[in-house]
Amino acid sequence: MRRAARIASWSFAALAALILLLAGTLLVLGDTAAGHQWVEQLTQDLTRGEVRLTGLGGSFPSHLTLKQLQLTDRKGVWLEADDVRVSCNPLALLHKVIAIRTVQAARLSVMRAPVPRSARHGRSRMPHID
Repeated sequence: MRRAARIASWSFAALAALILLLAGTLLVLGDTAAGHQWVEQLTQDLTRGEVRLTGLGGSFPSHLTLKQLQLTDRKGVWLEADDVRVSCNPLALLHKVIAIRTVQAARLSVMRAPVPRSARHGRSRMPHID
């Protein structure tokens, strides 16, 4: 029984160390030019091209700058923002909260309302925003 507990303890410690190593690697790589480009591409891939980031900079992940942000839908670009600055608290995500301190943009252009995606039962779902 003691051996099983020891194996479980070492396994848990190894898993925790791996998670900390991956988080640290993300934070370090996220602050490099290559990391910024990777985040830009990953964002576009994960959103199927609906969110395009260009010129990501700043201190990842709490103080970000962006030369241009484009939001698109099936009819094309519906929102564009230039020279965006965002200051947030990424640790709040541990509590399932997005805590944004400030958002600034030199230019914000909303061309039209976004076209809703078709959802199950014909309803589109928009997240709740406070």
